[in-house]
Amino acid sequence: MTPFQSLERNYSSEPRLFASGARPVIPSIPGLATAGYLTNESVFDLNERPRRLLVIGGGPLGCELAQAFGRLGSQVTIVQDEPLFLSQEERDAAQILAEALSRDWGRYASQYRNRGVRANGTEKVAHLVSGAETATVTADEILVGTGRIPNLEGLHLGNRRRSL
Repeated sequence: MTPFQSLERNYSSEPRLFASGARPVIPSIPGLATAGYLTNESVFDLNERPRRLLVIGGGPLGCELAQAFGRLGSQVTIVQDEPLFLSQEERDAAQILAEALSRDWGRYASQYRNRGVRANGTEKVAHLVSGAETATVTADEILVGTGRIPNLEGLHLGNRRRSL
């Protein structure tokens, strides 16, 4: 029996709240699963600090973990396809964050797309592209910080009936 099987019944039109939880969003980047990656859930399983960390995603989750590892002494590179960090926030706040991160410890590649990842021994190599420009980033670990998505499977939200 799955956790949602007990929810498979019709409810009245009265509002309901289902706390379904969430999981990390994993981008479909060729070779990422094979090379291995961390998420905000698995990063705390590390036994030692990575010397070089590649963070995919410049939203709140990616920036928070990138800053933490930068302050712990990792060489951090953030890769995102947006022009500024925190694309859903105030532009001034995003600009202040970008300047602070760059000044304090980090490198970032904005408006780059990750075209593939491969393992090279214990290292992980990411191949990036922005228009005609290409770049390669080598890291000891890759952290996917692209956000979270709700667990909605099994809730049949698209199948709900309305009663008048």
